[in-house]
Amino acid sequence: HPSGQFDPDVSKPRTSKLTIQTSPQDTSKPTDHFNQTAPQPPPAMSVYTKFAIIGAGGIGGTVADELLKKGASVSILTRDDTQQTLQAFKARGAKLFQLAYTDEDAVKKALAGSEVAISAVSPYHLDVQPPVVRAAKAAGIQLFVPAEYGVQVTVGPNAYKKVVQDLLAEVQLPATLFYTGIFAEFLPIFMDYHFEQGYMNVVGKGETPYSVTSRHDAGRFVAHVLSTAPKSALDGAKIPFEAERLSPLQIHELAEKKLGKNIEVRSITYEENMKKFDTDFTAFLTALGEDGRGVAGSEQEVQDSVAKFFPNWNPAKYETFLS
Repeated sequence: HPSGQFDPDVSKPRTSKLTIQTSPQDTSKPTDHFNQTAPQPPPAMSVYTKFAIIGAGGIGGTVADELLKKGASVSILTRDDTQQTLQAFKARGAKLFQLAYTDEDAVKKALAGSEVAISAVSPYHLDVQPPVVRAAKAAGIQLFVPAEYGVQVTVGPNAYKKVVQDLLAEVQLPATLFYTGIFAEFLPIFMDYHFEQGYMNVVGKGETPYSVTSRHDAGRFVAHVLSTAPKSALDGAKIPFEAERLSPLQIHELAEKKLGKNIEVRSITYEENMKKFDTDFTAFLTALGEDGRGVAGSEQEVQDSVAKFFPNWNPAKYETFLS
């Protein structure tokens, strides 16, 4: 990635180390000296090539597929290695490890030799991550990607994400957090839209946009960033991205147009919806959508992430998922 490649902050300390023993007349041409003695890029520019994926049924499957396409080393930790998709990954060179995520010894052995551990467990099983984090630390993993995706909120059903972030800090395991907004493929399920039946439930006014990204495009983005960004750019990074941001009423308009039928908007008050905020994933997400917290990051942050890490990403728009 160009940014940082010629960053004076990256090259200066390297240059000074290389020129420290040269005579004064040589220091007038530090660039020549740098090129002669260091044709290799400085270590700060090195990238990760060995990945372990915990759970490859959802977004993890896309990440595995993309990393294998790039020729990276891929290990997949799974509770069931008989799945056809996983056997297909194995045929392409991935290593499969069937285990219980709570078995720290087994997880540690499976992670040995990998540099990056990518957790892709479902939002309903976030509680299996702490033993995986401890095993990753013990296995010498250099970077951990917890199962964030979604939004930056760590309350309600997402409270366990904070537990995992705190544990990563406690064991001093560097992490990268990716935020995607709501997965386009599951928008009707998560956001209570019933297009087939001709109605959608909308909390509040329905005018606040939230981030939407397809799971496939999110997986492509994560795989690309982890395998192409300099290691130094990933340690501690929070990377929000999105395909687009849409409000429920904009989605209503798109759906009517694309499906060619009237879709009734059924209103639910924000207050009524908040009663189930802590216990119901749909109530949680629709509340965040209405109060402005259903985004991956600010519009500027999202644009900056894509420009910096994957300018040619070109994700699918939500209307392509309406059928």
